[in-house]
Amino acid sequence: MVTDQNHLSDSASIEQKVIRYTEKLAQSLGLDEQNTRAYKALSGQIWALEKRLEDYHIKYVKLKRKVNLLEDELEDELEDELDDLDECVDRGAVVDIIIHEIVPSLIGKKGSRGAVHRGSSSYSSESFEGSDSVKTIVIKENKAIPHKQQRRARPRKIGMRARVCAKDDYSSKSASLEQ
Repeated sequence: MVTDQNHLSDSASIEQKVIRYTEKLAQSLGLDEQNTRAYKALSGQIWALEKRLEDYHIKYVKLKRKVNLLEDELEDELEDELDDLDECVDRGAVVDIIIHEIVPSLIGKKGSRGAVHRGSSSYSSESFEGSDSVKTIVIKENKAIPHKQQRRARPRKIGMRARVCAKDDYSSKSASLEQ
């Protein structure tokens, strides 16, 4: 009997262990099922986001190409327009504008001795009266300046008046090209 009781108690303890393991296994399977569902849902969302990112990247590359093409076209158009304007500028008219507008303003500001003083340079003017016209000569004198202190002349922008082509100049150029 003792062996039967031991055997019964051993079998009862084994049964309890099996029940506990079965419960743990069922609980683990339930968690695994939940994890599997969550993983599938998250994987689907990740895939959708990766697809959208890929689509956006493709659109970005296409737009970047378009922008580069437009920039190149604009640069070419601006160069062509600048060349056209350069052809239209009558250099003689620019010189006339400088002589008739800028030089008189400098002469008007001249000092008491007939010289306009600006930093290291002085401008003097002399007038000669001819038969019908007055000619003005502008002489620029540079003072001796150490090499490192001299300023270099910067190119100046041409005013709007000089940029406008006269119709006569344009038509004469086109007529000479046709011949």
